[in-house]
Amino acid sequence: MQTLSRWVRAVTRAHLLAERVAALENAVAAAAPPAGSGIPPYVEVGSEARIGDGVDFFGTDRARVAVGARCRVLDGTRIFGPATIGEGTFLNRDVYIRPRTTIGAGVSVGPFARFVTETHDLGDPTGRAGRGRTEPIVVGDGCWIGADVTVLGGVTIGDGSVVAAGSVVIRDVPADTLVGGVPARVIRGLGPEAQRPE
Repeated sequence: MQTLSRWVRAVTRAHLLAERVAALENAVAAAAPPAGSGIPPYVEVGSEARIGDGVDFFGTDRARVAVGARCRVLDGTRIFGPATIGEGTFLNRDVYIRPRTTIGAGVSVGPFARFVTETHDLGDPTGRAGRGRTEPIVVGDGCWIGADVTVLGGVTIGDGSVVAAGSVVIRDVPADTLVGGVPARVIRGLGPEAQRPE
């Protein structure tokens, strides 16, 4: 009888322990981000934004990344903070965004586009890549950045502009303008007063 009593107590303790472990697991699961989200604490993601599984974020509490509401960021994209992505923006696969980049709301960015804020001063003949520095990039609202575009530091792309695929943008782009080429040049205006081809 004593053996049976010990056995009942042991089973009861085991059940209590199992209940406590289950409660602890549930609390940890509720506090953790969803499985596979991989969103670090220095990244702010707006409501209804969708982040692909293969997206990488790099930053700190002092170099945060903000992704606006209703954004879509596809696999392979890498974003380095500080960086801001406006609401409703679409980043296609394998986009590369360096620190001090601001992309406005409603922007569409094609695959393999690069936003490179780092540059170097011209050095002497023994080392032409001199002292390194960063210059910000700003992309206005409603822009379309084509596939495989490179935007260099210090550039502002005005609202509603289009950058043709494969272009290298080295200077500012006015609002409502189509640019393309290496280096990118103005092709035509896109505003209501712009001449439309027949």
